[in-house]
Amino acid sequence: MARVLKSIVLGGLALAALPAVAMAADIPPPPVYYTPPPPVEVPTNWYFRLDVGVKDYRPPSITFDAPTLGYSVPGAGEFINEDISTTGVIGFGIGRDFGAFRADVTLDYEWPGRIEGRLYCVGCPNDPVDQYSWEFADLSVWSLLFNGYIDFGSRGGPITPYIGAGIGVATLRTSNVTFENPNGTTGEWEGMRTWNLAWALMAGASFEVTQRLSLDVNYRFVHLGTAMAMTTLDGGTPIVYSNISAHEFRVGFRVGIGR
Repeated sequence: MARVLKSIVLGGLALAALPAVAMAADIPPPPVYYTPPPPVEVPTNWYFRLDVGVKDYRPPSITFDAPTLGYSVPGAGEFINEDISTTGVIGFGIGRDFGAFRADVTLDYEWPGRIEGRLYCVGCPNDPVDQYSWEFADLSVWSLLFNGYIDFGSRGGPITPYIGAGIGVATLRTSNVTFENPNGTTGEWEGMRTWNLAWALMAGASFEVTQRLSLDVNYRFVHLGTAMAMTTLDGGTPIVYSNISAHEFRVGFRVGIGR
């Protein structure tokens, strides 16, 4: 009898609990709020660059070949003590970063450098001290180069060294072409503009300021070709300034644009 009463009591409790279980099943679960991760800034691919620097020219080779005036004699038409003064350079460019490799196109202008040299004065009155004239010209240059760079070190680190090379064209213009002979007579020749194949080798390092701004310090060796000036001697013989090249020490910025 006791066992029967116990079964009846447990069955009643189970029936009483059914409505509570049903009600609990009808309660919706608490809402889950999704918090997206913070956006990750992706480094830009395209960039603009601005560079300024000092241009230190190597001595050029200058010749003047006027056969009927006697300058065809070996050594007579070859200048001595050639030099081009140090000047400044400014450049602009746009490029793209592909990861460990970058490429850009740059347009550079240099302030005029002063060319000087000395030429044996054939036919001038003999001067027992000095038989060489002084020859001068101003040289200005525009160059357009297509450049490629390989970055080294840890990408994303504060300092990234690199090497690079470029090829393109340069236009060289001479002006204020003057001379002074040993006897004190002076004159002026006509300047000219020439176009040449140009190339450059460079090495440097970039210093990350922000993800979109880098300071760039670099060295560049650039070969610019040949310049000329026209004289009226011997039917119009040019002065030829060849092997014009320079060392450049530059500093600038690269600024990311777009994405």
